[in-house]
Amino acid sequence: MTQRYREIFRQFPNLSVIDGDWLVMEQMSNLRAKYGMPTPDAIHLGTAMAYRAKAFITNDVHLKSLTEIDVLVLADFA
Repeated sequence: MTQRYREIFRQFPNLSVIDGDWLVMEQMSNLRAKYGMPTPDAIHLGTAMAYRAKAFITNDVHLKSLTEIDVLVLADFA
């Protein structure tokens, strides 16, 4: 099953898969401490911030309260 997901991700256009490193973990820890968000959300957002993403796209309206990165909620564009 893992191999199947690897193949899907490799073929997905404009997708980068990034290893978790110290910079990501620091960003994640800061987000968890400041907002008390669940670890998976903090990992995704911490990675986006560490690698200087211009925005974070989500369906979670609760993430709009973040001030560290622009959060775009898909429902706002529908």
